[in-house]
Amino acid sequence: MIAQPKQIYIIGAGGHGKVAIRAAQLCGIEVVAVFDDASEKHGTTLFGAPVVGNISSILQMESLPTLIAIGDNRTRLRLASQFALDWVSIVHPDAIVDCYAEIGAGVLILACL
Repeated sequence: MIAQPKQIYIIGAGGHGKVAIRAAQLCGIEVVAVFDDASEKHGTTLFGAPVVGNISSILQMESLPTLIAIGDNRTRLRLASQFALDWVSIVHPDAIVDCYAEIGAGVLILACL
């Protein structure tokens, strides 16, 4: 079982970000802040998590484990390479994961509902 932090940040306030926030919350993890480069999303909330600023503004925040919740693989890879952050993995409580599976850093596993 993966040890889960109590609080995290999420990068991405789109559809993928929304399901990531809910998965984290269902795991008992507080999403302290969401970061997105779409300025029209700043000042809003997603399931109670505030969208606080653009992605690079995460560097001015207290260090917390972070999940990139953006659906595009290339963008996730670019951001993971650009920012040296503590990447967290989230496994939705209704997901089915083989007991022999190895889950790396920065992975989001969702439920098939």
